[in-house]
Amino acid sequence: MNEPTLYSHPHHNCLSMTITGVVHENIKPEYLWYISQLYAVTNGDKPVRFVPKIQFFDEEITKFSNIHINHQKFGSFEEYIKELDQLLEKNVPVITPVDTYHLSYSPTYKNENNFHWFEIWKNDQDLYYTIDHFFHAKSTVTQSHLKDLVSGAKEILKAPIYQLYSVSATGDSNLELMSYKQAIKDNLDAFSTKKALYKKIPYNIFESSQVIEQGIDVFNEMHKKIQYVQEIEEHEEKTALYEELYEDFFEIGNSRHIFSEFIKNFTDHVAAVEPILQIIEEVSQDYRICANLALRSTADKGKSISKLQKRLHDLKEKEIIFINELNILYQNL
Repeated sequence: MNEPTLYSHPHHNCLSMTITGVVHENIKPEYLWYISQLYAVTNGDKPVRFVPKIQFFDEEITKFSNIHINHQKFGSFEEYIKELDQLLEKNVPVITPVDTYHLSYSPTYKNENNFHWFEIWKNDQDLYYTIDHFFHAKSTVTQSHLKDLVSGAKEILKAPIYQLYSVSATGDSNLELMSYKQAIKDNLDAFSTKKALYKKIPYNIFESSQVIEQGIDVFNEMHKKIQYVQEIEEHEEKTALYEELYEDFFEIGNSRHIFSEFIKNFTDHVAAVEPILQIIEEVSQDYRICANLALRSTADKGKSISKLQKRLHDLKEKEIIFINELNILYQNL
C-alpha cells in the first residue's frame, strides 16, 4: 500500500475528516456527505443537545457510494491487534478511536482525556504507521503505545470493547442523478416530518440519546436551553452548558457548508442553483456566529445572550428559506 496523503478541510470534524482522508484519493469527497438536517436529542435528564444528523458516518457514506465499512469489536487488546495486523497485511486501511492524552502532537497530551480518531495504514512488526488528518500529522507508534491510545478511548466511552473500522472501496463512485435526488429528498423529509421523534440514536453521536424534536421546531428547544442556562447560578455548570451550545452550533454550521459542496456536484442539471448556495452559506455562517456568541457568554457573564437569541430568531427564518429553496431544487431535477 502506498503511503496515504494528508487530507485537510476547514469544516470537517475529527471523524469525518479521518474517514474522508482514507478515501479521498479514490472517491470524490463531495459525494459522500449529503446529510444536513436538524435534531434536538437528550439522554434522560441531561440537557438537550443539537445535531445536524442522527445517522453515524458508516450509514451516511455508504448509502450512495461503493464504499464498504466493517465495524469490528473485540473483548481484548490481543484480539484487536490480531485482526488489525491481518487487515494491514491485506492493505486494508483502518480507522480507530484513540485518547489524545497519549498522543504526543495533541494539545491535550498528558493533560486531558479526549476522544479522537486516526488512520492506521501499515505495520512493520511492532511498529504501526498512523496518519492523523485532523491534526495533519504522520507518525509511528509501538504496539505498547497503541494499546495505551485505544485503551484510553475505551475508558472514555466506558465501554468494555476495543473497536476499529476497516474501509474499502471498489471501482468508481460517480453519484447518479437519481441518487442525488434521493439524497435531497431525505433532507427535505427530515424537515417536513416527525418520523424520527423518540428514535434512539447511535451512542457514537451522543451516548444513549433519543430524538425529542426535529426540523424547524428545534429552534424552540434552543431557546428553552438558553433560558435554562441563564437561570443557573453555579459558574462551572453554566460555562459547561455554554460550551455545549458552542460545539453544537459550530457543528451544525459546518454541516451546512459541507452540504453546499454536495449540492454543487450537480449544478449542470439545474439552471438556477445560486439562490440555494447563497442561503446555505448564510445559514452556515450564522450558526458559527451563534457558536461564537455562546462561547463569548462564558466570559462576559451572559451579556451576549440577547444577541444570540436575536440571531437564532433570524436564523430560523433563513432555515425556512433554505428548505423552500431545497424543495425548488428537488422539483427541478
